[in-house]
Amino acid sequence: MGQYYRFINFDKRQSTRDVGKYGMFSRKTIIWNLMAPTGSEFLKLKDMFKVVFSYEMPKSNALSRPALGHLGKLPNELITYVFKAATLEDAITLAVTHGHLFIIGYSDIISKIKCAHPSIITNWSYDRIICFGDWAETLPENYLSMTEKLGLMEWAIKHQDVYYAPPLDDVIDDVVPKELTDAEARELEHTLAAFEDQTFSLNKYSRSMREYDEEAYNTALLINVSKKEFIRAMDPEGHDVLHAVIPLLTLWGAEDGDGGRKGRWAGDRLAIVRKEVFDDMAQASGQEEWIEEHIKWDSD
Repeated sequence: MGQYYRFINFDKRQSTRDVGKYGMFSRKTIIWNLMAPTGSEFLKLKDMFKVVFSYEMPKSNALSRPALGHLGKLPNELITYVFKAATLEDAITLAVTHGHLFIIGYSDIISKIKCAHPSIITNWSYDRIICFGDWAETLPENYLSMTEKLGLMEWAIKHQDVYYAPPLDDVIDDVVPKELTDAEARELEHTLAAFEDQTFSLNKYSRSMREYDEEAYNTALLINVSKKEFIRAMDPEGHDVLHAVIPLLTLWGAEDGDGGRKGRWAGDRLAIVRKEVFDDMAQASGQEEWIEEHIKWDSD
């Protein structure tokens, strides 16, 4: 008996394959999933918004038509269509001309970035992450917006008799939360409060999420840029070796009964990188300059 956990990324509607009791499932997956990909600057649109317009985007969700001038006379749908039809570069250029245009085009810009940079679709950096137990009766405060909770509630009611239900079609994508009137907010709070399952069926919803484990870890490399040497994260038998390799090679201590504690990489500049990043580095510096280090382990 006991509670079972899984990592959930609600932003991307993904969960990890690893499910188990606390401390009994691999956590290397979540570490690698959270490693920001090359090009992660594209994920900082809200920071760019603050710099360009000098105010926080979350506080600017209420669209001000007067502030848009003549554009405020156009239906929002028409302005949205312009963003959908534009290239990524044109959409960003248009968005940074006015704060409210940025808000209108935000979702389309994010979609275009995801299409142009697939690694951002799968990578979990900067997303809302939770290690969720199947006995949980509540959710963290402010983890989900009220709109997202309502979407989960409606999904749970619709699929209450289905053990494995498709989760990706019914829950609202709340990229920029809708600003509710006081009356709408009260009505929504009452609706959610009346729903018996206060986890809003997140556990059931997660069972049908796309499972995502970053396979890049299997080909990751520990590199020593000081000596131009590298070690693969996985040995030929498929075992994760970095947890043992790093202290072994960087150890530095006094002589003792077993001899000197002098790791050959002690004090060198190290990093763990994806294979594609290493390939680019090796190509730039000359593949022959990098040497693969092989560690021999005792058979016992």
